[in-house]
Amino acid sequence: MKKPDIYFIGILAISIVVLVPVSFTNQGYFWDEGAYISSALALSGKENYNIFTDRYPLISYVTAFGFVLGADLVTINIIPALIAIGSVCMIYLLGSLLFDRKTGFLAALFTTFSWYFWGVAANILSDTISLLFFITCIYFFMRFFKTKSKINAVISGISLGIAFMARSQTMLAIPIIFLFITFIWILEKRDYKKNLVGLIILTFMSLVVIYLETVFTWFDFEHIPAAITLSSSPVDFDIISNITKWIPKTVYYFSFVPVILVLYYIILTVKKIDENFLLLLIGLFATTLPFVLFTNWTESRFLLLAVPFIFIMAAKSIFIIKEKYSWKIFYLVLAIALLSLVIKPSSTGIETGWDNLQRINKPNTEFIELCNIVKQNSNENETIGVTSMAHPAINIHCERKIEYADLKNPERLKNLSIIIDITENRVENITDYDLIGISGSYEIYKRN
Repeated sequence: MKKPDIYFIGILAISIVVLVPVSFTNQGYFWDEGAYISSALALSGKENYNIFTDRYPLISYVTAFGFVLGADLVTINIIPALIAIGSVCMIYLLGSLLFDRKTGFLAALFTTFSWYFWGVAANILSDTISLLFFITCIYFFMRFFKTKSKINAVISGISLGIAFMARSQTMLAIPIIFLFITFIWILEKRDYKKNLVGLIILTFMSLVVIYLETVFTWFDFEHIPAAITLSSSPVDFDIISNITKWIPKTVYYFSFVPVILVLYYIILTVKKIDENFLLLLIGLFATTLPFVLFTNWTESRFLLLAVPFIFIMAAKSIFIIKEKYSWKIFYLVLAIALLSLVIKPSSTGIETGWDNLQRINKPNTEFIELCNIVKQNSNENETIGVTSMAHPAINIHCERKIEYADLKNPERLKNLSIIIDITENRVENITDYDLIGISGSYEIYKRN
């Protein structure tokens, strides 16, 4: 009888204990998330909300299924929790397939305790479900690479298609598959000095993938040719400034990729350790494992697809340190790595990942101001529209029936008594409403 995989059982239990509470800190304040929830409520027949056709559909369908089963706006957070737990388990399976169970377990552990992963996992967004199916795609592709089984190739292709449905930019991350292959090839050859060219290729491909992801994060495939040629964009967006904006950000945020690879090469080639080398190792894991330590997760969440590659490589590197040097150094580096994953610099100093999560998921001043305006300028019988995609969350926290005021669709405004606009004077052309007040950054319009 085959023994149960204690590493898999362990990471499954840990991820449930950690990620379920993380997901339930979510209170629906993120505007993008509001669009997905609104579409899900409309698809489930629970509310007559807008379906945002410009958003990726898969997460809305999955969330709608949760609403059909009876979830409300609080219990629906089990959806991102299950997706996050599934992603962690797939990272374990992928690391185990590529190397061994210990490497897979450590990579999955890094993911589970990463505040960066928490920020994304706690929200109903297209990013996490795309990650789940992208890891599944890579896992079965690697099984095909090793076994040549056609069924693995079919499952890999289906998973990639679902990942694309979840978020179209997933296709830009396909080179990550080849990064894995190159990485494994270098490890299996063992002659690291002769395979320096492979490391250079790996570094270059990493930077190319990251740059493509950052530049094209806001674009679908029909917009990519315009971006490549620097011609005018078919959408209302200055694509040239977007590209130039991301050049320094790519260098600033993600310069750790070549740093990891260079130091990794040193780890593999240096025969004896000295004080300076130890400092390099500490610097490697203290500054690179947090993945995007100094960034806002809402801005960098589209790089989530690189998480499996970064953490599996880091886990394997740590075990190589254990094999080549000593347990003391292994535990030191491991402790620094885990510590760097659960703490985060902030404007007020150092905070834990949990504190950061509570801070980004609590009502901000803009949200509180909006709720106060709603309560002061309406009664329970009036239908209120807000030009904010976060209206499902506003329903919970403002104790009013609130709909999304779609300013591009005047027909949907006919049932609204009051419109609260946060989009800077975009309602003034609608003749059926009069401006009755201004509060902070909000304008209040009432049907005349």
